[in-house]
Amino acid sequence: MIGDAPGDLKAARDNNALFFPIDPGAEDASWQVLFEEGLDRFFAGTYAGAYEKKLVEQFDRLLPERPPWKK
Repeated sequence: MIGDAPGDLKAARDNNALFFPIDPGAEDASWQVLFEEGLDRFFAGTYAGAYEKKLVEQFDRLLPERPPWKK
């Protein structure tokens, strides 16, 4: 699953799906990473594990503590 929100990550986890995050503020770069390496790793069976974990950790660091609409 590809997503740009914590709810997307939760939905992927709830359904035992892999998750590719679209980083807030770096959307174009995220799509480029998906195109240049993420898809190849997915089809090669090397996406799950450390690679996905690294992307999700980066995604988590970029999320604001409070969404802009709750300020």
